Amino acid sequence: MNRFEMDKKEKISKKAPGKTADPVEIDSHIKALQDKDPNIQWQAAENLGKIGDPRAVEPLINVLKTGLFSTRKKAAQALAKIGKPALIPLIDALNSEVSDTREHAAMALGYMGDTKTVELLIGALRDDYSSVRVQAAEALGKIRDAKAVKPLINALKDDEIAAREAAAKALIKLGKPAVNSLMNALKNRDALVRLRVIDILGKIGGAKTVELIISALKDCDSNVRWKAVDTLCRIGDTRAVEPLIDTLKDSNNYVRWCAAEALGELGDVRAAAPLINALRDEYVRKRAKEALDKIADGRAVDPLIKALKNNDYYIQLTAAKTLEKFGWKPANDIELAVYLIVKEDWEKLPFIGKPAVAPLINALKDGDYLVRRNAAEALGKIGDAEAVELLINALKDEDYFVRSNAAGALGKIGDARAVEHLVTFYVWRLKSYDDREKTKKEAKEVLEKIRSKIPIENRNFLCNKCYCRAERYEAIIPTVINFNYYACRNCHSNFHLIQGIEKIILLFDHSFVEAYVQNEETFTVNWFKRKEPFDFDEIWIKDANNFEVEELVMKLRNDPDNKRRKRLSSIPVYLSPGLKISRAKMNLLYDNFEVVKENPKKNQRI
Repeated sequence: MNRFEMDKKEKISKKAPGKTADPVEIDSHIKALQDKDPNIQWQAAENLGKIGDPRAVEPLINVLKTGLFSTRKKAAQALAKIGKPALIPLIDALNSEVSDTREHAAMALGYMGDTKTVELLIGALRDDYSSVRVQAAEALGKIRDAKAVKPLINALKDDEIAAREAAAKALIKLGKPAVNSLMNALKNRDALVRLRVIDILGKIGGAKTVELIISALKDCDSNVRWKAVDTLCRIGDTRAVEPLIDTLKDSNNYVRWCAAEALGELGDVRAAAPLINALRDEYVRKRAKEALDKIADGRAVDPLIKALKNNDYYIQLTAAKTLEKFGWKPANDIELAVYLIVKEDWEKLPFIGKPAVAPLINALKDGDYLVRRNAAEALGKIGDAEAVELLINALKDEDYFVRSNAAGALGKIGDARAVEHLVTFYVWRLKSYDDREKTKKEAKEVLEKIRSKIPIENRNFLCNKCYCRAERYEAIIPTVINFNYYACRNCHSNFHLIQGIEKIILLFDHSFVEAYVQNEETFTVNWFKRKEPFDFDEIWIKDANNFEVEELVMKLRNDPDNKRRKRLSSIPVYLSPGLKISRAKMNLLYDNFEVVKENPKKNQRI
């Protein structure tokens, strides 16, 4: 064909049809369907559709069977416009052995929209070729006949994703008439079907669909629950808030994560407190924080203020940062103290005073050692006795500086309850660290601070059994000496006593502590090595063996200091009831000590 003939044919094929077309014009368009140029074929098919003459049906059916893809689609549209005359040929084409023909016949029937073809198209949903199933589903979506709902739901199980998507889109187009059947499909055994049904219900919309999707939040499959959460988020209905709050406790990490995100998008203040609690969940924490930022307005103040007092530091920090975003200011000193702790502004806390004690005590239990360190130091600066018990516990903290700060704080507070715990702590320090001089100096400084705050009349020993203040005190020689144990002069009890602060400080001035530290397992009477002995009035031997008694006597005999030897030999020795030593060792004591008494009575005043 030369250029002149081609231009002429193209002009004919592109000629817009009038209201009525003469046979010559129709024939020219039909002839153009066979042209080698696909553009000319496409234009001819479009023109024949506009004309709508039945004579074009057969040629267009041929194009449907043998033409290029783009031309076939236009032929299908043209046949749909021609209408009823094309129905039977299209039905025949739907039964063709060629899959491409069936595919485009289904497409044409969809464009036509005749309900008579619904059953045939439903049958085509089971075609062996996925492309035919796709076109059948799309056609049923265009026709929108309720009879197609259940077959389309079944098509959601199709192996091919394109067919499943086409079925889903068709159901969405069917809309509300499909809801009841979709509701039943939520009980389908196949989790993938349930998942796709939820997506479809979300796109259909309506009050009833929201309720159905909410019910899916309790589905046994986590993917279905996730899809329900995601769909409710897209719908944006506030009826979903409470169910989504419950979903924050879901067993699946991703479902909880999505629930937190959805609650943030919904922006309902009811979700503020649950989202704060969700900050404990390491999998949800980030999304919960972002969700709180979206809800952060005046409505969320109360739950966020409560969160400042939470035991979890991350929750406190998130609450503080969220409150800051809308200009919140603490209403009282307690809120201010909590806020400053969270912001780690430790320098300002002592100026608050008593109201800051409770929040600081709470901070002393924090998992972060830096928080505990600063809390202990701040409590010492405030000096409130309410913190003593917890600071005593902090002496056993795993962090060295927490322990040191707690000891310093106890010294500043000056409560006698801390004395024996501080002694134990500093003796432990002496055993554990090389810098003993520094430790002893620190111990003396801390204990001196406590002494300065204890009334003189309360500085002596108190028995924890009768609570009497002894005028004198006694030393007991156990197998392993422990200077925390003494006998009460009033009730003659060997129970644990609260030590006199004056004598405790003296411990850190002499070699007693050094001997205790260096030779703890075999220590018996090494206090005789001191340059200046303790001012013992009596020696009580409670639980010693023959060797230890002999060692005691030898220490006395070999002491080079005559004055000290004479002083010690004059100290009365009392042998506790039940003491098992030989008569020879007993006589040794009688020979070397001026006064030895066996089995003293409890009511005896010594």
